[in-house]
Order: sequence, then C-alpha cells, then structure tokens
Amino acid sequence: LYPIDSLFAIPLGLEPLLHRVWRFLEPSTHAVAGHAIFRVALPVVLIALLFQKPRFDSLMRVIALLAITLVAFLAWMTLRHNWDFVDWSFLDEPRYYRPFLPAFLLGWLLAIKPSRRKVTAVLLTIATLYLAQAAARFEWSALRSDDESLSLALQVRAMCREPGRNVIVDVDVSDYITHPQPNVIAREYPTEAIAIGQPATIWLVRRPNEPTAYLLDHDADRRRFEALRTQLGATRVWVSRYGNYEIYRAKCHPSVILSGWRVGAKDLLR
Repeated sequence: LYPIDSLFAIPLGLEPLLHRVWRFLEPSTHAVAGHAIFRVALPVVLIALLFQKPRFDSLMRVIALLAITLVAFLAWMTLRHNWDFVDWSFLDEPRYYRPFLPAFLLGWLLAIKPSRRKVTAVLLTIATLYLAQAAARFEWSALRSDDESLSLALQVRAMCREPGRNVIVDVDVSDYITHPQPNVIAREYPTEAIAIGQPATIWLVRRPNEPTAYLLDHDADRRRFEALRTQLGATRVWVSRYGNYEIYRAKCHPSVILSGWRVGAKDLLR
C-alpha cells in the first residue's frame, strides 16, 4: 500500500490530511477497512477526479518510467530481503522515495485537467497551509519543551564518572558512542550471552515510549529489559521529568553472564 502514499499523497501534501481524517473516524487506525478506504480507495478516487489520462510526451514518459522502475526495484528487494520478526520492507521505506518526490509532483501537476485546475489549486493550498502550521507547531514545541533525551545522555555520562568499568545497555547508544569515555562500554540490549571479565557497574536504560524501530514484536524491549533487570537485581536510580526514560543500576562481578534473550526463556517465549 505504501507506494500509493509515496507516489501520490505525499508529493501533493495530501497524506497528513488523509491520515488526520482517518484518525478522527477510526482512532486505532488498525482496522482493515481504514487501510482500504484511506490508503487505497480514497487516493484512487482523488486521482480519478482531479486528473485525466496524461499525454505521454517525453517528460511524462521519463517520470512514468522512473516511478515504475523504482517501485519494481523496491518490490524485488522486498521479496529478496525479508525477515519474519521485522515490520519493515524496502517498499515501505520513505527515504527511497524522497529524492524522486519533486518528479512525481511535477508529473501530477502536468496531468491536471484544465477544467479542474481551480479545484486542484484550492486543495493543494489547503494541504500546503496544513503542512506549514504543522511544521511551525513542531518547531515551536521543540523549542519550548525540555529535551528529555538530552537529560538522559547527560545523566548517564554523569553517572559513568564512577571509578571502574561502566557498561551502558540501551536501545539507542549513539549518544554515548559519539562522546566516548575511556571507562565506558555502550551496547544495545544483548541477544546472546556476554561474559563480564572484570567488576563493572551496569546501567540499564529503559525507554517505555521508544521501542526498537521496526520490530514486529512490540513487547520485545520490555521482555529483554525485565530479563536483565531480574538477573542482575538492578534498581532504579533515575527517572526523567515526564517519565519517558529510566536508569537502573547494578554491580556485577566477573562470574556474571548477561544473556538478554536466554535469561527467563519461559517469559520471553510466552
């Protein structure tokens, strides 16, 4: 379903409007009917109402060939590379469409019927204004609100000033790797056994509202965290202002083996 969004709704700016109406009528946005109406039927109806069969001059041929080739290649990559436990595919990835969005927009604008240009102009103006206010609200909110992720990174770095080896276990370790410290090891939640070769302080970071991206099992992060917390006997030592981040601390000895998926196997497979 995603190519319909990327080839039509996103280039014309209609995607947020369609999804806003969708969420208003169906807050869960999970029912098959919602997908069928707002991601298939409604875009197809809009295409039929606003555009005529384009004249395939040289420019339109290039744009059509570009769209067909891109979708066909991404579809082949999706079939060639897929994983049972991942909710992601090449065909669903927005970044592969973005370089070509101006071409798709130009193609739709060239296909507009002259008699419907005023209606199309009104619709596109509404979409543009909606996107502009959404962008302004997002930037204003980001400027006014506290950056809890920055607070998390600063807190972890402050805690890791303790003497000895410090090990940070988190869903996202990019902040800690970008600013490394000599006595700190940062790694994502383990999926295999890890032996502790010397006494160390383990810092477990929990992100209740930021699950690992693209995992089909949305409860995997909680189970991995609970498995390690139970094994290590970690205690909570810090909570962010709005509760989006938590830090747990545990002291480990060389005999400890971290095994995020293997510990509590019955719970993990439940």
